[in-house]
Amino acid sequence: MSILRFKALELVDRREPVSVPTTTERRSDSFGKNVFNLEAMRATMPGEYFKKLQAAIKQGTPVERSVADAVASAMKTWAMAKGATHYTH
Repeated sequence: MSILRFKALELVDRREPVSVPTTTERRSDSFGKNVFNLEAMRATMPGEYFKKLQAAIKQGTPVERSVADAVASAMKTWAMAKGATHYTH
C-alpha cells in the first residue's frame, strides 16, 4: 500500500502548473453572467410555459409538471449553448 502512495506522490510531483488566464474585467461586471434568469427563460422557453411559470411565481401556486419539464428542458438547452457538458441540480 505504501508503494502506491509513493508512486502517487511521484506523479503529483511531475505535474506541470496550469496557467489561468487573467482578465482585465472586474469581477463585479461578470457576477451573475451565467445565471438562468428571467431573460434567459424568456429566450429559451415557449411563451405559454413562461407565462404559466410567471403566474405560479407571482401567485405562489405549485408549478404544473408540464411547466417544470419545460423549465428543465430550457435550462438544459441554455446551459449547453454556453458550453456546459455536465450539470446537476
